[in-house]
Amino acid sequence: FKELRLRDERRATERVFRTSGTTRGPQRRGEHHVADLGLYRGSLRATFRAFLLPDDRSLRFL
Repeated sequence: FKELRLRDERRATERVFRTSGTTRGPQRRGEHHVADLGLYRGSLRATFRAFLLPDDRSLRFL
């Protein structure tokens, strides 16, 4: 995502996430093009649960 746009050109981009640009400068920030936010969120949540919430524990936030 830092050097080239890796995505399916047949699908529209629903959201673009940009890197902070701390390594290469703000003019050359990397971009992550997401076509389906639902799929992205589902994958993120499943991975988070699997690796950070063993035994189906929950986290409390203040």
